[in-house]
Amino acid sequence: MMLFRRYPANLMLWLLLLGVTGCVGVPTPAERHQTARELAVEHDLTPLHLPAERFYLLAMQTPAYSPGGEVAHIYLEGDGRSWASRWRVAKDPTPVDPIGLKLMVADKAPLRGWLGRPCQYQKPMVQGPRDRVCKQAYWSTHRYAPELVKAMGQGLDQLKQRLKVEKLVLIGYSGGGPMALLLANRRDDVLRVITVAANLDIAAWVRWHRVSPLVGLDPGMELDSLKRIPQIHLSGADDRVAPALLQQRFRARLPASAPITLQTIPKTDHTCCWPEQWPALLRSTIPQ
Repeated sequence: MMLFRRYPANLMLWLLLLGVTGCVGVPTPAERHQTARELAVEHDLTPLHLPAERFYLLAMQTPAYSPGGEVAHIYLEGDGRSWASRWRVAKDPTPVDPIGLKLMVADKAPLRGWLGRPCQYQKPMVQGPRDRVCKQAYWSTHRYAPELVKAMGQGLDQLKQRLKVEKLVLIGYSGGGPMALLLANRRDDVLRVITVAANLDIAAWVRWHRVSPLVGLDPGMELDSLKRIPQIHLSGADDRVAPALLQQRFRARLPASAPITLQTIPKTDHTCCWPEQWPALLRSTIPQ
């Protein structure tokens, strides 16, 4: 069964949609793991492997020194390398360029954490029950399945406990954006959600790109409860993967009084150049 319909003619757009930049020169999973390790060492982060539901999640955190009651910024990684080609699912969804992690290290907040998505950054030499649940559907057609959202929630609980905080700001890059909204809608400790280059309404994103529907949860179907959560949605003016128009349509479906703001960043697309701009964007978007 084909996963995608044959509408888009622009192959580069399809490569962006599938989370790849071509088959030549794609870093190996081991090289992608090394990128994350090097970022952790360079920025004094503690890497963690958190058991969550049936999965292990790679997480990173800053040193915890809070006496309690403070707020942590928790970053959620994007979908990673979901597809190896237009028709073939990637064998390993570990991101080629972990922009969510790069946003985390660019943040100057004292208490920060980062969560990779289920099945990213798995240890290839360790085969156990949690490794065997990593089926390709979990990073292609079922990336927002309820069990994945539950696993990410358990990861948040553990980071929150380790950082000794009571409240969270969730920051999701790309596919981590809808995950952040889904998580916030199921918790009472989230002060605000910030999304970066995110497809907020999954069904609308699918229709826009004329691809087959994804299976699972969708923030676009939870608007009645999402309207209470303070949200800031950032999009790139040149982003053709998650275009600003879709964020605007998402906002239009919510009451004008809802605490939700949009910002379109000029000369920015889906990947360039969010980490470089991130400190300034945070200063302008998060109330001090």
